[in-house]
Amino acid sequence: LFLWPAPHQKRKMPRFKAAWLLLFGCTVLEAYRSSMSLNWCAEQPVCDYRRPHVRIEQPGFRRRIRGRMTLADDGGDKPQPSPLQEVSSRACRDSSMDRRTLLLPALFFACSSSLLRPLEALAQPPRTVMWPPFAPTSGYSRDGPPWGRKFRAPTGTGTGEQGVRRAVSDLVSKDYKTAGALLRLAFHDAISRDTESGEGGANGSILWELGRQENYGLYGAVDVLEPIHSMGGLSWADTIAVAGSQAVTSSGGPYIQVQLGREDAKVPDPQNLTRPVGKCDEALVAGGGRDCRGVAEKTIPGAGLNSDGLRNFFGRFGFSDEEVVALMGGHTIGRFSSLLGVPKECLRNLGDRWLECLPLGERLPFTKDPDSFTNSYYKYLLLWYDRSITPGDAHFLPSDVVIVVDDAFRRHVQAFADDEKLFFRTFEKAYTRLVSIGA
Repeated sequence: LFLWPAPHQKRKMPRFKAAWLLLFGCTVLEAYRSSMSLNWCAEQPVCDYRRPHVRIEQPGFRRRIRGRMTLADDGGDKPQPSPLQEVSSRACRDSSMDRRTLLLPALFFACSSSLLRPLEALAQPPRTVMWPPFAPTSGYSRDGPPWGRKFRAPTGTGTGEQGVRRAVSDLVSKDYKTAGALLRLAFHDAISRDTESGEGGANGSILWELGRQENYGLYGAVDVLEPIHSMGGLSWADTIAVAGSQAVTSSGGPYIQVQLGREDAKVPDPQNLTRPVGKCDEALVAGGGRDCRGVAEKTIPGAGLNSDGLRNFFGRFGFSDEEVVALMGGHTIGRFSSLLGVPKECLRNLGDRWLECLPLGERLPFTKDPDSFTNSYYKYLLLWYDRSITPGDAHFLPSDVVIVVDDAFRRHVQAFADDEKLFFRTFEKAYTRLVSIGA
């Protein structure tokens, strides 16, 4: 019964599941039978299950038994119980024994939540992983992961970089949706660097930043990585970088070698740049004002940046136009939270109620096949640009479409759409540079 399969195991064990369910059913039936017996006993006139044989010390002594008056009438010092008393007391004694026999299965089911694990996992001592505190303004501080929770690492995957890769590969093979989340986690952890102050980079600080609006939805990726990190022997920064690389490989993309040796941060990275990059367009926009989509103000690129904003943001790290377009191709896997389905009352005050409103929005894939790392992202962008895309085949953010509207960016979009191997080589080079920022 202790061999109930864990979620990460490939092989199922139906015979042990059946045995567990059989024991549960028997316990329910036994509890029902015993309750019926106790109810019958309670209706008897002279039932006292605590002392089945009623002993009367003096003749004529009246005693109250379960609310009824009885009188000893045989005049003896220790009279024998009447036939009714004998039958009732025996039934009560049996019922009392039935109730005591329920203690063993009740104790088993009270402890079963921690015992129903594979034997090989039981042989390993649990590792306690303490989470860093979240930002005080974060909604995750109330509903986030439990402090001091004990996780058990998947067995049979080994340690070190290869152990992490095998565990992530096994994870993605069971749920392809995790690939996009792991790649996004690696990107957000590495890119959040303020070049002016020299703070931030690929240092695992994302653990401290899950409450920020731009990191919405990444808690699940950290949650699935925690048992892998606990058995891998790597720092959080290395684990996240390797997991993002392996997520790409497991989805059909290139193998990306990741250099190890990153140290984990003890504080969150800056959320805003010390000095915004870029300048606003003086041309008036609808409703008055200036067009500032070319200005990067935060350490995470916003979805509303235009082509100049993307160049200004990524140019701080030395990324070329080709590498920027290749990094944007990471959207070939994964999904994003849209505003479709969000009530109007939420949209009116989305800035203050984003944590409450975004979960109400529909999750949309970037491409028609969001679980395979291919060059289809660029093909759909060109179809969109030519106005020949079928509605529903792809969903883009404003920062996606600017790379096909801009002439210099579109040249690389066309090249990657025509040559998938070129896209893989460029993405491998850009990802290696990405996870080396600040390391």
